[in-house]
Amino acid sequence: EDGFTLNGLPLPANNFVPVPGAPGWLAGEFEFSMSEIPVHQTSTIQNSKGTFHMSIINGGPASGAMYGNFSF
Repeated sequence: EDGFTLNGLPLPANNFVPVPGAPGWLAGEFEFSMSEIPVHQTSTIQNSKGTFHMSIINGGPASGAMYGNFSF
């Protein structure tokens, strides 16, 4: 959990919590502002310590939502 970065800046390790019933697995939840992930620009999330799975929910109750699930 301490190897994640967004566009080269570290993500806080204390956002990760153990996944119940899955020993050794952690889950992290983050909300990013438009200044952290600008519109129409590429952003990169990396983990210097190994592979990871990531899901994204973009949108909300009033706007609808898009969902993506990725493995790296």
